[in-house]
Amino acid sequence: MKNFSKSFILSTLAVAGILPGQAQHFDMTQWGSGRGWTSAPYFRYEAEPGHCRDYNGTYLPHSDYQRDVQSEASNQQAIRLGAGGFVEWNNDSGDADGVTIRYSVPWGQNATVGVYVGDTKLGELYLDTSHNWQSCPTPKDPNRPELYSRHEYDPSKLVRMQYDERHTRLSRAIARGENFQLRHISGAEVTVDFLEIEKTVKTPIPAGAAVCDTQDVNAFIWSHQGQTIYVPEGDYTVSFRMDIPANTRVIGAGVWYTNIYFSNGESFKAGFGPFLGSELSHMYVHSVQSQRYNSGDYGPGGYASPGKALNGNCSNSNIHDLWVEHFECGAWLEDTYNVQIRNCRFRNNYADGINLAHGCTNSTVEQCNFRNNGDDDMAAWCRESATCHDNTYRNCTAEHNWRASSLGFFGGYSELAENILIKDNVEQGVRHVTDFAGSAFSGEINFRNISIVHSGCTDGNVGEHGDFWGWPMGALHIESTGNYDIQTANFNNIDLYNSRGYAVLIGSVNTQMHGVTLDGVNVHGLCSDSPGAFWFSNPRGDLTMRNCSAEDIDSDRLTNWSVNSELGSMEANGFKFTSSGCDFSMEPPADLTGVNLTMAKVSWQKMSRANDASADLSEGDNVVFQAIIANFSDVSVPAGVNIQSEVRFSDGTVLPMTTITDGLEAQTYKTVSSNVWAATPGAQTVQIVLDPNGRINGDTDGDDNVATRRFNVIGQEADNSISDSFSHSSGVDFQVTDLLWQRVDASGNFIDATPGRGPIATGDRLVFTARVANAGDQDARSGVKIGVKFVVDGEDWDRNHITWCDTYNSGLAAKSLVSLTANSGGQQNGSTNGQRYWVAKEGSLPVMAWVNDGNDYADESDKNNNQFTVSLPSIPYSGGVFTYHPDSMVDLPDDISSLGNSGLITAVSELPDSSAPRDAAWHTMTGIRLPSAPTQPGLYLHAGKTIIIR
Repeated sequence: MKNFSKSFILSTLAVAGILPGQAQHFDMTQWGSGRGWTSAPYFRYEAEPGHCRDYNGTYLPHSDYQRDVQSEASNQQAIRLGAGGFVEWNNDSGDADGVTIRYSVPWGQNATVGVYVGDTKLGELYLDTSHNWQSCPTPKDPNRPELYSRHEYDPSKLVRMQYDERHTRLSRAIARGENFQLRHISGAEVTVDFLEIEKTVKTPIPAGAAVCDTQDVNAFIWSHQGQTIYVPEGDYTVSFRMDIPANTRVIGAGVWYTNIYFSNGESFKAGFGPFLGSELSHMYVHSVQSQRYNSGDYGPGGYASPGKALNGNCSNSNIHDLWVEHFECGAWLEDTYNVQIRNCRFRNNYADGINLAHGCTNSTVEQCNFRNNGDDDMAAWCRESATCHDNTYRNCTAEHNWRASSLGFFGGYSELAENILIKDNVEQGVRHVTDFAGSAFSGEINFRNISIVHSGCTDGNVGEHGDFWGWPMGALHIESTGNYDIQTANFNNIDLYNSRGYAVLIGSVNTQMHGVTLDGVNVHGLCSDSPGAFWFSNPRGDLTMRNCSAEDIDSDRLTNWSVNSELGSMEANGFKFTSSGCDFSMEPPADLTGVNLTMAKVSWQKMSRANDASADLSEGDNVVFQAIIANFSDVSVPAGVNIQSEVRFSDGTVLPMTTITDGLEAQTYKTVSSNVWAATPGAQTVQIVLDPNGRINGDTDGDDNVATRRFNVIGQEADNSISDSFSHSSGVDFQVTDLLWQRVDASGNFIDATPGRGPIATGDRLVFTARVANAGDQDARSGVKIGVKFVVDGEDWDRNHITWCDTYNSGLAAKSLVSLTANSGGQQNGSTNGQRYWVAKEGSLPVMAWVNDGNDYADESDKNNNQFTVSLPSIPYSGGVFTYHPDSMVDLPDDISSLGNSGLITAVSELPDSSAPRDAAWHTMTGIRLPSAPTQPGLYLHAGKTIIIR
């Protein structure tokens, strides 16, 4: 299927006016209502055919060629105005007396434009290049040297940030329904991207506030520290950084009324310094800064800059209703706890919009706009021993990022980004990578409900295509590059529209990814030069994809994955890829009128060390579900039609099952199995769902496509049993029968009296004990070490994650057991008790006990059964008492084995009596309607036929 993006269609319109019935203000909700800055006070009016009433100028059609100025414009289209030029719109949004223009003029030139209603000029804006046009001589070098851009123009170099913005209040409001124009008044040609209009709001003086009555705002603030300070309407020039006293409120008259300008371009002379327990709000803040650093070189030099608008520790502070422009960063917050940022605009800065960096925790950024920034718009970056965690970006819009990405978490845990709109990035939209040194990922990172529009870049010459080094990037870019592994990252409900690079790029360089899940990642079209939708580059580790889809793309650009070019599950080259419930066919659902597929039987079993099965489940058990899918009809499902199914848990977890791809003949059945589920405690209600994506049309009875089962999982507080069972063998044969732990306090005293499998909190000091058996028929002699090594999460390279016992040499009689407790490695508590502990980190991590790991007992008869692995219970333990289903509500697994492996059913004949039931339900021969398909042998009536179930 050929792709024609919305922007491409617009670019082919040979009209200047708006299409009949089309709205004037640009609908930012078209990529998902509830995503982005939903409470934004302004309305967008695009300078594009089809989105304006009229224009007199040169239309610049859609282009992703980076040297074209429109490549950085919204929708990659713009209108260029010269003498006599204008763009006209109709105000269909509401009375507005504030306007913002996003524009470009040629390097070193200037121009003036005015806002008119009829022949009345309501305001004008002076446009120049004092802050944009960034150039960088970056080579296409595989070593990727870190080079930064400078405020200069050289066509031979990479050029970014071709746009800037100006805003002004008008002499009167443009009334709703009025036509208004942006007119070129004088100077150079102006490329207009868009105009935004809004009703300006002036903030009243808070009761009891001290009103600033001097240009020396900083001195006034410090003379009234601890108070509420009101900075009234006006322009204030500040020549050095402002530090706000603790527990002080500084409130301006509004972003359109109070203007704070930092005029000193020397290092560290701009922006607001640390403040604790304070408030900063309702003002426009900008600076003289015109490039990222003033060190004078492109490389890793002094890195000095006038400053970041918000910098340092801002714990327990409230920052809201700020408009921040032309700083190194909008905000760089370190070691900050519980800062709240909302209703802010971070635009046209040279590095990050906001970075909740270096130990920032429990902080929230919401209802904000990020635009035209030169590094990550929204980020959290951990430095070593300063982990970021429990931070949230919510309901933010990020646009026109010209370096790196709009969203990224770099290390840490419990980070969340949700309800985000990302649009028109030059490079990546969302990146989840391990490029940066610091504290590693150590728990869940969640991205959900995110739209990424026209982002990413293709490979090419530096400055024409690609990132700063000319390399291709994904709109959603997941890559375990170096420093540490990616751990437990969840991408849920992500929509990618018309990506100009890869839509989704997944890869590895020097590290791996573990526990990465893409659930509901949907690709909606690709730009003409985009290489592909779901692309893989040397991935290592594991990744699960479920309920994902692609539409409006060529089939050869779906993926480079090798299983049927449809992203099938496969394990190879150090990478385990699991795919289920996905719709990559890009074809209509299969029409199989008259087929009746049924979820006939459901079973589950606990996979123990000996692969036995049991209906009694405990927390952490590895469980596999099985189901019989029967075709109770005369219509066969042909090969090539995917019959999918999945297990759905009440907590939202979805477990994929194997897909039937080779057809299902009429009156036969097949068995499918699920991935492994690590049992979680409490009352479990699951649905086993057939054809969850509705890919099979014509199923005569959809009611029997879902089977519901209820069962209990015993919680960890009730699971303190110790297993001492082992398989008897010959010779001397060491086996680990169980792995237990005890907590110790800071003094080295045991908190738990005996080893067990109790609840664990983050940071607990755990001492591991292995129960070791000599399963053979000969005694192990004394004087030879029987060592045990404990490895958590496979991190053998890090001595903090490995402990061992290497002092036991007393022998071990045949068929007897001994407990061996870690006394070396890991982290020592400094006590005289001799044990060594591991400090618990978040997650559900595997821990392995390996007996005779150093082969000290060289003549052991069987060394292939020396390892024993269990999953630690979920850390941290949430506490509380689990609820369980009463016995009357608990289901037992069906006996699937009783059906055998030969055919299941046979249609005998049409019913002779036309009055007999011919619907899709099942009936006994006496006419009793059954609630679901029968699972017992017998004679039944179904769909106008007599059916024998064998």
